Amino acid sequence: MCAGTAPGKPVGMARRLVLGWLACGVIICSAFGAAHTAPRSRSGTATRHRTESTDESAGRTIWLRDCAVCHGADARGGEGGPDISRRGAAAVDFMVTTGRMPLPSPTAALQRRRSPYNAAQQRALIDYASTLVTGPAIPRVDIDRSNLSHGGAAYRQNCATCHQSAGSGGALAFGENAPDLSHALPTQVVEAMRIGPGTMPKFPRATISATQADQIAAYVQELRHPADPGGIDLGRLGPVPEGLIAWVFGLGALMLITRLLGRPRRSG
Repeated sequence: MCAGTAPGKPVGMARRLVLGWLACGVIICSAFGAAHTAPRSRSGTATRHRTESTDESAGRTIWLRDCAVCHGADARGGEGGPDISRRGAAAVDFMVTTGRMPLPSPTAALQRRRSPYNAAQQRALIDYASTLVTGPAIPRVDIDRSNLSHGGAAYRQNCATCHQSAGSGGALAFGENAPDLSHALPTQVVEAMRIGPGTMPKFPRATISATQADQIAAYVQELRHPADPGGIDLGRLGPVPEGLIAWVFGLGALMLITRLLGRPRRSG
């Protein structure tokens, strides 16, 4: 026993020394970290302010370069474009994020296209333009807790007449077309309801409440990626192509079976 414990004492003392040095190291590192926390925080704040200032400057530059030529430097319109000073930030956000603005040419149709701006440029332009306009604000849309059944009922009642039950859009009167909703994001769906872009009517809260708007937006997202538990969706073109495929394959199979059964047997 004595012979076994004697060598263990130096080992235990060494462990205590190592642990002590490690503790001292942790304390010293913590002290240095605390000493440098305030300067880093101030530096980060300054950087954030510089970024905000840079974004505002970038947004103003884009507005004056691409938008003011039609809508004026103050968004009150000009010879080439209408007054949008009362359209609201929701209209600016919708037009910019869907690529409807700026138009590639004065005669181009107002339709969804790929935006010439990246995400940061879009945000900078929308933020700056929002300081020039009054009206509907960018809505806060929550689709996570929305009732899809209620959203589907509200969609069929208010939207399906123009956008079709599957959200694929379609032709309207006087050569107009309701857009396809397969790329519409939730915020864009609600913005369109509130601002009424193009020939689309406005749906105020008295007609469609905020809760119903969220439900419709959630249902539109469901239309983009439906579960299709019944089988192959066949492009969601409706019962006509499904029936056509059934007839083609069904009759084809019957003809093949008939031919095989009616083939004469060769006698031995």
